[in-house]
Formats: sequence, C-alpha cells, structure tokens
Amino acid sequence: MTARRHRFWLDTPRGFVAATWFWPVADTSTPSAPIRAKAAVVIVPGFAVEERTMATGLAAIAEACAEAGIPAIVFDLEGVAQSADALTADDIVERWPEDVRVVVDHVRSAGFGHVIAVAVRSGALAASCAAVDAPIADAMVLWAPVTSGRRLGRELALLRGISNSTATPADDGPPPEIEIAGFAIPRHVLSGLRRLELLKLKVAPAPRVLILDDGERNHDEIAAHWCSLGADVEETVAAGTDAWLMRSMDGSDVPVDDIGRLLGWINRTIEPYATDRIELALDRLPTTRAFVHDGTPITETLVGIGAGELFGVWCEPEPADAIEASVRVLAAPVGPGRCFVEFARDEAAAGRSSLRFEFSGSGTSPRRPGQIWNSHYSHAGSLDVAAALDHAAARHARRAAVIGFCSSAWSALQAGPRPDVAVVAALNVHLYVSDGASSALNVVPRSRLLRLLDQRLSPNRRAKLFHRMYRTLPLPGVPMRWTESLLRHGVTVLMHFDAHDPGLLYLRKRMPERWNRDLHDGTLQVSAYDHLGHSLEGPQDRRRLMAALSAQLSALDVSADAASRAPEAAPPPRR
Repeated sequence: MTARRHRFWLDTPRGFVAATWFWPVADTSTPSAPIRAKAAVVIVPGFAVEERTMATGLAAIAEACAEAGIPAIVFDLEGVAQSADALTADDIVERWPEDVRVVVDHVRSAGFGHVIAVAVRSGALAASCAAVDAPIADAMVLWAPVTSGRRLGRELALLRGISNSTATPADDGPPPEIEIAGFAIPRHVLSGLRRLELLKLKVAPAPRVLILDDGERNHDEIAAHWCSLGADVEETVAAGTDAWLMRSMDGSDVPVDDIGRLLGWINRTIEPYATDRIELALDRLPTTRAFVHDGTPITETLVGIGAGELFGVWCEPEPADAIEASVRVLAAPVGPGRCFVEFARDEAAAGRSSLRFEFSGSGTSPRRPGQIWNSHYSHAGSLDVAAALDHAAARHARRAAVIGFCSSAWSALQAGPRPDVAVVAALNVHLYVSDGASSALNVVPRSRLLRLLDQRLSPNRRAKLFHRMYRTLPLPGVPMRWTESLLRHGVTVLMHFDAHDPGLLYLRKRMPERWNRDLHDGTLQVSAYDHLGHSLEGPQDRRRLMAALSAQLSALDVSADAASRAPEAAPPPRR
C-alpha cells in the first residue's frame, strides 16, 4: 500500500482548519476508493515554532499509517500554519480542544467506528483537554507530551533567555509576551495555556494510552493520574525524540525507527476492533475557502502541485479578477514567524494573487524517489520551484516573483531564469553553499569525495563542514553564478539580509565589480537590517522587511505594466 494525500478545509465553531487525509491506495495513480479499515488515526500537532519543527515528522507518521492500511489525518490548529486567524485572536487557546473534537467528529462521521489519536508536545494539551465528559478517542498516543500549560510557559521563557522570575513574576500575574524563533506568543496565549493542566482532568482522554519519550523525562505523575481514572497506560522509550523535536526547524530528524514501534502498538491496539467499510467521498471535500482578512474578502484554495502533488495554497482576491500583477510564488507554506501566510493574505487583500508551497520531503509534500525527509540544498528544490511556477502559469499568471528564505531562496536561485520569472527575492540566502552540500538526493552527478562524506558524516556535521569550506574558497560560490545568470537574463534580484548574516558578508567579499551596474539600475537590490536575525526572528525588522518587499514588488509591477503599454520605438531611418 501507499499513501495518497487529500487536502481540504474543515469548518470549526469559530473558524476553520486545514487538514490532509493520508489514504491507503494500491498506488498513487489509482483513485481513492472505498476501503475496509478497523480505525483511523488523528494526528494532533503543537503550535508556533513547535509545529514547524514537528511538521515533517507528523506527515511521516501519517504516511506510515496509510502504507500499513490505516487512514490517517493531519491538521493545523487554528491560528497555526494554514488555518484561520492568528495567535493574536483572544480566544485562540480555547479553540484548540474544539478543533480536535471537530476533526474526530469528521472521522467518525466518515464511518470509522474507532479513532486513535496521536498528539505531540503541546498537541497533548489540546487533545487531552478535548475530552470533556467522555474520552475523545479509543486509544491515544502522547509523544513527549506537555502536561502542564503553566510549565510550558516557563519552558518557553527559559528558551527565550528570560529567567523564571522575569517570565512569570507571580503565578497569578500576567506573563510577558515571548518571542521564540520568530514566533510571537502573546500574553493571552500564555495565560490561556495556564488553564490547560492534564492533572486536573476528571476524565481520561482514552481508555488506552501510550506515552512515548526519550526516557529522560519523567511522566509517572500523569500516568498514575490517568490510571486512577481507569485508563490502561503504557510508557515506551522513543530514542529519536530529541533529534526530532528539540532541534531547529530545518535540522530536525524524522524518527523512523520510533515510528515503526508506534505503528506496531497501533496495530496491536486495533487488532480486536471490528472492520468497517468506509465510503468517504474524498474528492468532494472542500478545497476552497472564502473568508475575510483584515476586513477584505479573499479566497484560498488547497492545491496539489506537479506530478508529485506538492502541497500548495493558492491565495487570491475575492472575487478573483484577471491576474495583472506578478504572482507571488512563496517557496515555503508558512515562513519564519508565519510571515509567508500573513504576507500572502495581505497581498490578496490588496488585490494580488500568490502561491505558497512546501518542498518535496517536507511537511505533507511527498518525497521524490530516493529522497530522505527534510533534505535541503539539493537539486530537488529547484525542480519543486519549477513545478510551482508551472502551476502558476497554468492559472494564467503572465509574470511571477519567486520569494524564498534561506535554503528555499537558494533553490529559487538554482531554478534559474525563465520567461515568466520577473523577480527573485532571496531572504538571508547562503550564497556560498554549493550543490550537494547537504543533499541526500543524488539527482545530479557527484564526486567520490562527496559520496564518501555522505556515508561517513551525519547530515548536520556534513552541512557545517561544507559551509565552513565554501566560505573560505577564493572563487565565488555556485549561487553567485546562478545570480549572475538571472541578472544577465533581465531578472530583478532582491536580496534582504540580517546585517551580520554570513550570506551578506560573503556577498560583500565576492561580489563582482560588474554587479555595481546592476545595483545602480536597480536590477540588483540589496538591503540589510540590524536586528533581523538569520531566522527572521526580529519582529520589528521582519515586519519592515515584508513591507519593503511588498512595496518593491508593487513598484516593479507598475514599471512592467508601463513598459508593456509603451509603444514600440520606431526603427531608426535607413540611410
């Protein structure tokens, strides 16, 4: 069996969530048909930076379930990733248990008699608190669960480098806003989390519970509490937990071995269940959602991009007019601090369409043959950018502006010039990283040395080694040559950096003199921000950057429209 993805919107009492079914099929070329299954798996994510770190691992869990014949559904909590609103909504924390109940109700209404919930980190708070008067699921897996919202607030404060006394001056006092990896967590969210305490629950979330963690963190107290409520609780060590959940967003490893153990537990759990015939009309689930953003109606459509069915969101004004401005192609579905979601919706409210997408092997986008999860700086990225541009062109976009951050900006440069690409905007791009530096996909020929290092070094150590080596090489890096090609083909290149970013320092050292002409005529524009940070974690400078980017693209659209309307110059008279 293999997994076929069906993306759709699901209405909630106060908004909507984005969800993806991973459906078992014989092969991805066959349409999804009625199946016989004993249960479905509902996967509950965390929020803010935690959601970004765990996203690919959650998709890997769903894919493994579907390949074993068990349908699985992944969704975004409201205010997170593609779902409605933002963390700034006053009632956002109260919505999360509601979101879980809505998704579970959707699964049961599809005909599934049994539901297994898998909740990770802060998702455990939402999933467990969804059980109000009765268990929310037939069985529940809690992976590295957060069992106390108050304790989570303290952890976030410590991660931010704030002492406990500063973060929470008194147990009943209002906590300060916290900024983690570019995600602002408002005070009312931290206050709302304080009300989510699993030890205060009067009902166990499920009759059978499995707790997975690395073996270092102790969950005896919550296990004893739920046993006292009549639940059968097991604890199992998942050695890959920290490498998955406690690393940076782009450095996390999918815990493949632990997912295999999780799947074994699920299979043993559902073995006595009766088998149901499921006839869910997946192709009829809503993929388009109209809503109001900042007082203006807009529409978002969940799309599959290219033959690989990359995850994408087409965002446009409502009603949609003919596309005049360049389509903004955002090479990430969320972006640092969720800025790409906000940017796309702001642009739609201003009358401009966009497409944001997930690279292959990341999030819910499937892997290419031979590709590992979360592979960055590989030729596959440029193929994904090309597929997104083809999708935009199929929607009658005459011009495109490709926007990428860090490794996705690197892939946007590598994709090269095309007739429909007017602008490439690169945010904190590594201009010194050459093809294959941390790639696990052998799409292009590679040297024996690169293959040897692939075998001997972990991806993180290999990437650090290559980054250090490329920064010291005397010749310009390959991305500089890609940039040169774009400039020579008339593509405007916009580069935005933190003032101390290695990419900017490298550019200043290696920039050819001939690029001064491009700087002078505006074909190349370079901007620096003192407090942006490499992950765009500086909130004020990030807002300045995105506003400046919007203004730059609008000005370039005006220039392009004026040039297209100008009469062609008459040829000089013949002598």
